[in-house]
Amino acid sequence: MKPADSWLFPFVGIALIELGAEIAGAQDVAFVTKSTLLPLLGVWFFSRLSGKIVPPFNGMLTVFAGSWLGDVSLMLAPTSDTDLTVLGVHKNAAWFLMGVAAFFVVHLRLIRIYRAVDRTDLPGPWTTNKLAFAPLVLYGAGLFTALIPGLMADPVKSTVVLPVTIYGTLLMTMVAFAINRHGRVDPASFRLTLGGAAVFLLSDSLIGLTILLPGGGLPLAGFWIMLTYLIAEFLIAAGIVRQLEAPLI
Repeated sequence: MKPADSWLFPFVGIALIELGAEIAGAQDVAFVTKSTLLPLLGVWFFSRLSGKIVPPFNGMLTVFAGSWLGDVSLMLAPTSDTDLTVLGVHKNAAWFLMGVAAFFVVHLRLIRIYRAVDRTDLPGPWTTNKLAFAPLVLYGAGLFTALIPGLMADPVKSTVVLPVTIYGTLLMTMVAFAINRHGRVDPASFRLTLGGAAVFLLSDSLIGLTILLPGGGLPLAGFWIMLTYLIAEFLIAAGIVRQLEAPLI
């Protein structure tokens, strides 16, 4: 264990409090804990790199900052007509758009980071084995099939069909670029980062199915969404750390 890994202890501890707050429905506690987690993960990431800001992986700063902004913004977006404040701060529906925009930037940045492979001279699966992307395509087709018809049938929710389609496509593109790192970066880095990208897709899928699908409420949805989200963020960060520490020569 490296000295920088000591930052993982407060990250895990606060994550457990956050997950407990999601189960208990303690919104005020969750606002504090959730807004603390990504900065802690960012401190761990850059401490692990001994403070070095190395292009293009300095883009991870944008990932952490964008994820933090997305987290805070979405917590300031009301979930019902009676959900008006959190810790005395008034909620506004405009924060939802800010949150979505922040995560849009996060995924664009991750795509750029995934393209920075150690062996640019080696072809990725997109060139050598396009069937490697078949599970992702099938998953995306199934997700859109589950979401889009129900949204189109609802006069109010039909307005989000285009944004949902664009965001979902970007999300799956991010996973595709993670797949395309295979054989071009350290194997452990590939596994960690692809695992994180896939779990990120699962986490956002749970959000879509829970919020947008009629009757799609998942028991303890906040807990499962937050658990998968935190796992995804950590695995992606750990995968990029591994790539920097053990480059494929």
